[in-house]
Amino acid sequence: MRNAVGAMDYTPGAMTSMQPELYLSRRPNSASIGTRTYQLALFVIFESGLQMLADSPTAYYKNQDCTDFMTKVPVTWDETVSLKAKVGEYTIVAKRKGDKWFIGGITNNKEKNRTFEIDLNFLSDGKTYNMTSFVDGINAEHQAMDYRMNKSSAKKGDKIKIEMVRNGGFAAVLE
Repeated sequence: MRNAVGAMDYTPGAMTSMQPELYLSRRPNSASIGTRTYQLALFVIFESGLQMLADSPTAYYKNQDCTDFMTKVPVTWDETVSLKAKVGEYTIVAKRKGDKWFIGGITNNKEKNRTFEIDLNFLSDGKTYNMTSFVDGINAEHQAMDYRMNKSSAKKGDKIKIEMVRNGGFAAVLE
C-alpha cells in the first residue's frame, strides 16, 4: 500500500500515454496507461520528496507546456485539502505551497466519463488567481495523449467544472 502515510517512490510523467486496450510496452519507447492529464495530476496527488520523471528528455522538450507544469510542482506542501474522493474510483485534491495552489484529479477505468463540480472555497479571501489548467482533450477517450491547456482567473467562492474521461485526469496551478 503506497502513499497511505508519507512519501513513496513512483515515476509519473510519461509523455506517451495510452488507454489500456491500446497499451504496449516495448523498449525503448514504453508507454503508460492513463491520459496525459492523468500523468500531470500524479505529480500533485502523490507525495515524493525526490520526484522523478518517467520519460526521455526529448519527450519533455517536445511537450514544453506539460514540462513547465511538472517542474512547478513542489515536493513538500503547506496544506492539503481533499475535494472529492471515492476509494478505488477517483480522487481530487488541492495542495498549497506558499501562495500557490495546485489541483490534481484522477479517475479509474470504470466509467466512460466523470464530471465534478469543485468549490474553490479553500482559496484566500480577496485574491484573484491566474489558473493554468490541463484537461482531457476531446479525443482522450481513444487517444490518451490528447489534452487542452486553459488559462483563466479564479477566486474564492468560484466553482469549476472538471470532466475526466476513463483513466483521465485534471491538473491545475493557481498563482
